[in-house]
Amino acid sequence: MAISGADKLISISLSSLKKGLITKQFIMIETIRYERALIAAGYTFENPFTRIEVNEIPSKKRSITLANTNWTGIVVINEIYLGTNCICGLRATILHELAHLIVGVDKRHSPVFKDTFKQLLNLFGLNLEEATREQARLYDDFRFKNPLKYRLYGILENGDKVFYRYAARKHTHYVTFQESSRTASCPSGKIVRFSYELS
Repeated sequence: MAISGADKLISISLSSLKKGLITKQFIMIETIRYERALIAAGYTFENPFTRIEVNEIPSKKRSITLANTNWTGIVVINEIYLGTNCICGLRATILHELAHLIVGVDKRHSPVFKDTFKQLLNLFGLNLEEATREQARLYDDFRFKNPLKYRLYGILENGDKVFYRYAARKHTHYVTFQESSRTASCPSGKIVRFSYELS
């Protein structure tokens, strides 16, 4: 029996996994496979898909962007997926970006986009809860590897120093705390001022 084009792509896609881990080739083939399957299923693209890229997407503070798409039809998947086994999370991310192209990137996360994205997940039998759990693991790993720059300590009335929280930057609220009439407390006692230290 001859292998259809779609079956051949699935076979190539699965063989491009390296020991069950995601590779750049796997991401590219999966994206193309989904795009072709959507066209075959009768979907039309407001912004036609032009190409897939796997690159680092600069993070903002401690947040990561898993993917992005623009009106030119370029889908960029964050290389944070490489070497992980977050296959369901990756597939949901790809469908999320293709849903943007189907409805038009100008629609952003509108109700029509959300409905289309749900349709695509159902069409390919993807479980959004599983995908979200896998994506949450990526966020946790990223935060572990990229700790916040500062530790904020509260200085108590007796001079003891207690850890208060991590911080990305020094905030005026805490820097000027002693001169203000604000008050703060923790289980150890009343905080009279704050100090920042590098993590």
